[in-house]
Parts: sequence; C-alpha cells; structure tokens
Amino acid sequence: MTLEKRIETAIAENTDPCTTDADIRFFETEDSKKEFMETLWESNGETINTPLGVGVIEEVRTMAGTDFSVRVKIPSIDGSTLFSGLSLFEFNSK
Repeated sequence: MTLEKRIETAIAENTDPCTTDADIRFFETEDSKKEFMETLWESNGETINTPLGVGVIEEVRTMAGTDFSVRVKIPSIDGSTLFSGLSLFEFNSK
C-alpha cells in the first residue's frame, strides 16, 4: 500500500475528535520513513529506484542527524552516484 493510500485510509478510519488530518499525515509519514530507513540500512546489494534510474546499492553510511549516504551503481552511468537516504525516501514514496 502506498504512503498516500495509508494516509487516506487512516484519515477515513479516524474517530478521535482530537486527532486532526495533519496529525495523521505526520505520523503515517514518520512511520513510513522510519521503516524505509531501517530497510535501507541493511540493503547492500539490493536494487533501488533512484531519480537517475534503477541501480544497485553498493554502500550505506551514516551522515549527520538521521540521514544516510547511499552509494548506488546505476548501469547507464560510469562509477557510483551518492544519494541521501531522505531524498531516496521522498522519491520512492511518490
């Protein structure tokens, strides 16, 4: 289920008058981001969709804060390309 579909479902099922749609959107996005980043951390050798095409993850390293540096080998590009984990999350959650 896509992130937007999960958000729509959670909003439709919300019966708490104190929980706003914005609250639901925030927490569903954060849960999805946490799950994506945990999966990304252990995904060396796996394929991933990037803005430049599908590639193979060669290395994942921590960066400042809660982000990762992800080195991806894309077949149509010489060498490897670096992406931030958060930018890959944004691209893959559309």
